[in-house]
Amino acid sequence: MSTFYPYTDEFEALFKKWYMPLFYKALDWVEDEEVAKDLVSELFADLWKSYERIRHYKIGPYLFTAIKNKSLNYLRHQKVECDNRSAYIRMKEEILGDSDLLEQRLRKIQEVIDSQTPLTRFVFEACYYEDKTYQEVADMLAVSVSAVHKHISKMMAALRTELLVKERKQGND
Repeated sequence: MSTFYPYTDEFEALFKKWYMPLFYKALDWVEDEEVAKDLVSELFADLWKSYERIRHYKIGPYLFTAIKNKSLNYLRHQKVECDNRSAYIRMKEEILGDSDLLEQRLRKIQEVIDSQTPLTRFVFEACYYEDKTYQEVADMLAVSVSAVHKHISKMMAALRTELLVKERKQGND
């Protein structure tokens, strides 16, 4: 018996007995061997951390419930990632694929920029079109970085208001 951890041999026997049945159960859920291996490994790592506390449980049902939960959590996470990727692709295709919509948005953005004070316009264009840092723009204008930030915030608020509010109104029409 190991002197490092009193339950090492017991845990090792548990691992040998349950690894393959848990792997196949995870594989049934996730349909990917590498992912199933990872999930079972994670389960045993978690089990190791709390083994002293749970070693008297009916371990078979506990392990199968745990691997089912890990598999379902993995699948939920994959679905969210897939949904996010799909939404991004749809949005990108919608904007880039519809040149009229893209032109309309670009015109609206330019109108909003043109409607701002010359100083706000200058700060925005220096930061976003010329890739200057807030500090560089502040030095050019002999103002604080905070003042530059306020001009950028003002411009962004105007853009959000014009673009998002108008698009929502159009979407509701």
